[in-house]
Amino acid sequence: MTAITNAMIFILIVVLGGLYIYRMFQPKSEETVEADDDGSTDVQAHTRNYNPEREAQIIRNNYVPTLLLTPTELKFYLQMRQSLKNFNVEIHYKVRLADIFKVKYRNKYYKRNFTRIMAKHTDFLIVEPDTAKPILAIELDDASHDKAASVRNDTFKNILYGSSYIKLIRIKVAPTYDFSYLNQLLGPYKSIEQGSQGTQNNSNVAMDDVIKYYNLLDEQGKTLIKTVINNELDRMTK
Repeated sequence: MTAITNAMIFILIVVLGGLYIYRMFQPKSEETVEADDDGSTDVQAHTRNYNPEREAQIIRNNYVPTLLLTPTELKFYLQMRQSLKNFNVEIHYKVRLADIFKVKYRNKYYKRNFTRIMAKHTDFLIVEPDTAKPILAIELDDASHDKAASVRNDTFKNILYGSSYIKLIRIKVAPTYDFSYLNQLLGPYKSIEQGSQGTQNNSNVAMDDVIKYYNLLDEQGKTLIKTVINNELDRMTK
């Protein structure tokens, strides 16, 4: 009886070993799902059972467009855009951290490290318009940022940005905002051309006022103005 039992165990081991070896040398099935760059997979798009019509119906039933900014974020954005109108920068919003940073090493921890940034975003990102290089990031903090989960998320962002050249500033939600500190940080990006144009426009306005005032004078007043101007010109040419 023992011999029969041992024989059955031996046969079972041989069969299982054979199946294992067979599986190892089998080519990949058409149903193998390759991971995307972000670590995600789309099972339906890679299997033989994929039904385009059913997939289209699922998409139509489950997704609708939405606004990119909440009313609070939009209010802040409009005020900030007005404050930075004379700066040579661009304002982007809801930018994914994975589009601002990349994982340094492609090792066994890559997927875990990438997952930490692929689903998080920065509220606002100020960039150079000609190079798309980030200058600084802005987080608009409301009362929800006092919750434990938000504190942990904020800490992650603080360390992430603190380890880079991109400065992160946090601004509390308010009815109106003081952007003097932001303007100070972006001082090197102040548009000189727009400043010069503004000075020229002010000069044109001032000259228009002088002409209007001159036309209101009587002949005696106009003669007096001409005399003063001529005397000043003579003095400057001597």
